[in-house]
Amino acid sequence: MILGCLILYFFVAVYGTAAIALLFMPKNTTDFYTVSSFWRVLSPSFIHFDSVHLLGNLTVWWFLARKVEEHSIWHMLALLVLASVIGNLLQWLIVGSKFGGLSGAICALFSYRVVASYCFSVRKFELERSFVVCFVLYILVTSTDLLGKYAIWAHVGGLVTGAVFALFSYKENTKCSDDFYT
Repeated sequence: MILGCLILYFFVAVYGTAAIALLFMPKNTTDFYTVSSFWRVLSPSFIHFDSVHLLGNLTVWWFLARKVEEHSIWHMLALLVLASVIGNLLQWLIVGSKFGGLSGAICALFSYRVVASYCFSVRKFELERSFVVCFVLYILVTSTDLLGKYAIWAHVGGLVTGAVFALFSYKENTKCSDDFYT
């Protein structure tokens, strides 16, 4: 994931965004039904438009994904694909085609780890309370457009995808920890 985002970022830096136009979501729904539709729904997660966005997303991705990957590469890949497809489609349908970034998939990893650790006692997925608070604040602030435009609907899609994926992955143990509510 990290390597793919870096390669694509440097490709855009050298050749410009026109060189990757086929990776973007279509401008309208009539263009959506093409052979490349699946890739066009997934690809915005790999596209970053500036180095701060890229480095920020890759750092948080690495932090959240490494424990999930150690547990199951398939869970990590499923979260990436599902959150990208669901979050990117949601963002595209509500706001339009101009967005990119890994943050929807990052939100899926976050909610997956929170639900798995607090509701199903998967201790290896536990996050520091300060990180959880900062992440929730990040989601709240980015939803207000105070710091610029963010793909908030991709974030929402990712958060819901990760939580539901955790619920289905660990459904045999349904008792949430008391810490979840405090």
